[in-house]
Amino acid sequence: MAFAIVVIIAIGIGVFFYINNKKKDVSHAVYYVPDEDDLKKAEEKADKKIDKTSHIKSNEIADNKPKTKSVDEKKKIISRADLEPEPMTAPENRFYAPEAEILIVDDEQESIENIEHILSKISVSYESVNSGMQCLQRVQEKEYHFILLSHKMSRMDGIQVFRNLKKTENNLSVGAAVYALTPARIEQAADIYMKEGFDGCLTKPVGEFALQYAIMTQLPSELVTISGNIKEQLKMALEAEKLLEDYGIILGKGIEANNNSVEAFKKCAEEFCDEYDEVHSNVVGYIYDGKSEEYVKAMEKLLNEARSLGAIELENLAKEHIMLAKENDLQAIDENWRVFTLEWEKNIKGLRKMLGKNESFKNVTEVLVAKTNGIELSDDELAQNLEEILKFINDKKYADAKTKVNSLRNYELSEEVRVFIEITYVALMANDYEKAKNMITKIL
Repeated sequence: MAFAIVVIIAIGIGVFFYINNKKKDVSHAVYYVPDEDDLKKAEEKADKKIDKTSHIKSNEIADNKPKTKSVDEKKKIISRADLEPEPMTAPENRFYAPEAEILIVDDEQESIENIEHILSKISVSYESVNSGMQCLQRVQEKEYHFILLSHKMSRMDGIQVFRNLKKTENNLSVGAAVYALTPARIEQAADIYMKEGFDGCLTKPVGEFALQYAIMTQLPSELVTISGNIKEQLKMALEAEKLLEDYGIILGKGIEANNNSVEAFKKCAEEFCDEYDEVHSNVVGYIYDGKSEEYVKAMEKLLNEARSLGAIELENLAKEHIMLAKENDLQAIDENWRVFTLEWEKNIKGLRKMLGKNESFKNVTEVLVAKTNGIELSDDELAQNLEEILKFINDKKYADAKTKVNSLRNYELSEEVRVFIEITYVALMANDYEKAKNMITKIL
């Protein structure tokens, strides 16, 4: 009997310690997709307004996706930290600042959503307001460590708000780092904002790595926990981001579209650059051959590639061209083709620089403004040269045809003829002799 009592007591003590230890276990990450039951539990927790405390242990963090706060006070956005996470090792090479408070001040909802999306990937708390007056009110209610302040806002612009922040009594965020958000790259923008007293500035749309690097370096050191060599990694990514930004590529979106794999993004960029000559030649051929269906398919493929690279403007232009092709408006496509090609080639130039391919990129639009031998051909002389090339192809003297076309490229030609000659040359180099003959026939 005594032995049975001892066994029962021992089991009870073991269960107690097991449950207690389970409650204290916070060394897990929260990267998973919640199901409906999880969301329901989280809503109940949110309604009860249960406060949560972040726990940091070494370089691990329990709740590294804090609750997102929106402009609408009544709107409840459920945080993954409110859900019961599945065990998973915390990722390496990150930085954590769960106690840092960030305020976004902007009257453009698209800009706010972009910044919130970036901030949702790191461990910080943030909220947003859409006017300067709301900003001045919030800083009297709460301490923020980092403020993103849009310059261009109605009623009170960012600089006016910044000046008023200094004058506001009971400003609990007087020590916050303040970055200006500018709609475009302004000459000497940094000097303008620095003279006002800003800690820095970021261009819209805000780059993912530029924002992360600014937050990590501007927050008080006691609020930041750094894992691995994240600072060096972010700095390298920031340099690539700035480079590509000038060429219409948003690096963060491109990496995200490739499952957050830098290597996958680079592979996609390589293929995009290497396939340009052939793809460009094909789509131009579809325009002048009146092949709307083939053109739509080619543009849909290009649209997906642009999206996977973060080439937003090229993606939008591809959408417009798809609509025009579906309406069989090939004339409008032809009229807008140069704009499309300029954006396409601009993207390629940036990607080639990022990939370290600094050798000359002989593209169509560069050929249009390239230096020539200064000799103008008459219509008869041009026709004679083209007929000779056509004869070489028909006689299967392909090497002679390539040499002749290459020589023709050096003469003063009209823009339209030069584009056709360039496409002919690309087709010949790809051994697509039917396309080359087709292009020459169109010129004749």
